[in-house]
Amino acid sequence: MDVEVSKYIPLIESSFKLNSNYFISNFRNIINNSKLRQNRNQFLSNSFFWKTAFDIPVNFENTFSWWYSKSKNENQLAFINNTLQNKFKIIFKPYKNWFFSVSSDYYLPSTNKKREQFFFLDTSVRYKSENKRWEANLVIRNLTNEDNFEQVQTSDISTTIFRTNIIPMYFLLNLSWNF
Repeated sequence: MDVEVSKYIPLIESSFKLNSNYFISNFRNIINNSKLRQNRNQFLSNSFFWKTAFDIPVNFENTFSWWYSKSKNENQLAFINNTLQNKFKIIFKPYKNWFFSVSSDYYLPSTNKKREQFFFLDTSVRYKSENKRWEANLVIRNLTNEDNFEQVQTSDISTTIFRTNIIPMYFLLNLSWNF
C-alpha cells in the first residue's frame, strides 16, 4: 500500500509532502533441513518533506524518513530494524547571480545502536555571470570527514552488512563557459 499527499500552503509559503509505504509478505520456507515454516515480513517507510518558498534570500528544505522492518517466523522471536534519516538544506540566494547552500544528512541505521550514527555536511557556492556566458561552482563535500558508512539488516536467516569507505573531505571547482 502506498500513500502520498502533498500540499502547498500559501499562508506559510511552504510545500509539504508525506509519503508512506507498507508491505506485508507471507511465505513458507525450509532452512537447514527444518520443517516447512510459515514466515511473515513487514516493511513500513514514512517520509515527510518540507520546503519553503519565502520571498526572501533564505529558504529551507527538510526530509525526515523512518523505516521499520519486522521479520518473523513461527516459534521464533521477531527481528526488528528501525532506521532514521534527516536531510536538511539551507539555500541562500542574496543576489540574482549568487547561490549558496549548506546541507546536512543525519543517518541512524539502527535505533538500538545509537552510537553507530553518521552525520554528513556539504556546502556549495555558485556564481553565474550577468550574460550567463560563464559559471563558477565551488563544492565542498564531507566536511565532517566521515571515513565509512555501514548499514546492517537482520532477519531470521541472514544478517546483511553493507559497508563502504567514503572519500575524505574534498572540494571541487568547476568553471563552465557557454558558447
